[in-house]
Amino acid sequence: MTSVVVLPKKRDDFTGYYYEEQLPGARVNGANKVVVKAGQTLTVPYTLDLTELTPGQLIEGWLRFTGDNGQSTLVVPFLGYFGDMTSEDVLDKKANDVTNVYGGNYFVNEHNYPRGIADEESLKKLVNLDGDYNWQQVAKLYQDGKVAFSPNNDKKSDLLKPVAFVKQNLQDLKVVVFDQNGKVVRVVADEKGLDKSFYQSGRNQDVSLSVSMRNDPNTFDWDGMVYNDKTGKFEVASDGQYTYRFVATLYNDGQKKVQTADYPVIIDTTAPTISNYKLTLDTAADKPSGHLSFDFSDTGAGFTDYSYAVVQINGKLFGHKLNEGASKFNDEAKLSGTANFELSPEELAAFTAAQNQVTVMVADTADNVGLFTSEVAGVASASQTVNVWNAVDGLGFDKDSNFYDAKN
Repeated sequence: MTSVVVLPKKRDDFTGYYYEEQLPGARVNGANKVVVKAGQTLTVPYTLDLTELTPGQLIEGWLRFTGDNGQSTLVVPFLGYFGDMTSEDVLDKKANDVTNVYGGNYFVNEHNYPRGIADEESLKKLVNLDGDYNWQQVAKLYQDGKVAFSPNNDKKSDLLKPVAFVKQNLQDLKVVVFDQNGKVVRVVADEKGLDKSFYQSGRNQDVSLSVSMRNDPNTFDWDGMVYNDKTGKFEVASDGQYTYRFVATLYNDGQKKVQTADYPVIIDTTAPTISNYKLTLDTAADKPSGHLSFDFSDTGAGFTDYSYAVVQINGKLFGHKLNEGASKFNDEAKLSGTANFELSPEELAAFTAAQNQVTVMVADTADNVGLFTSEVAGVASASQTVNVWNAVDGLGFDKDSNFYDAKN
């Protein structure tokens, strides 16, 4: 009997050919000669000695038996894993962790906007207008402590949907939610027999595309509901900090047969506030100018460096980052700050000689929107256009309105 123990095939980067590399120090111990009579079945034990090798790698090889006549040959292959199959972290790292394998785990809302980066409108500007990121790249920008949603039935971030990847087939994957005191307030789902993630059609397939989840790919979504053990009913969770936990049970036995991954999330249904609003315009000069400033604050999830303030002038929208130029946050948690910026030529051109309406809006990372609206008198040097809002087709203007001007 002869034996060969090798590592799985390696690829030569220059030629592209695959080759086998024998493992030094690996030995097969057992009988060198076996006698098997005609019609007999015989069990022959052999042991593989890998004491000089580092655990955590696939091992393959074969045993070759040659008959005494030199003609009959029997080859028995073997393949195995040297080490603990549960030592691998089966749940991919977070998307903002550079060591992730599939692109990392993260969360989106019901409209598939990544969470923990900014509100929906800010994300649209960040990707579609600024063009600095695509939707795959922007998911990696998420910040721990800023993943939030607002289950208040306003059709904006009413639920939290995980995009999760696993490296092995799983016997079981459970999602449990804890409150800030460590108490279980919801078992979101408990799925059996999940397939590992893989690459197909230009993208990595997350667990929601597992065969076992085809009947309900949204089973891991959390709608913000928790069980009230006093009333025996589900109700919307209170605003505050929660932990969204994956509990994965592997098929293989080992020290880490059960593995967990925790993600801090925030429920926030309270809109930010805007105060100390001040708008100044100077359109009489040769070079028209304008300046806008206001304070903003939030009691829940707050903002990020990618959050924008939206300025709406007579229906036209403009964006300004909350932490750029003279605009700054007041605290490390980015819960409050001051917006301070000059109006662009495009913003100044949006003002008309008629009554103007200006609205500023800020949204926290849970997509709660705070706004402040002001009325601005007609700008004399602006182009003579008429701006109309809240008008109903077929109805005349209210001449008794404070905003009605027969001339303009």
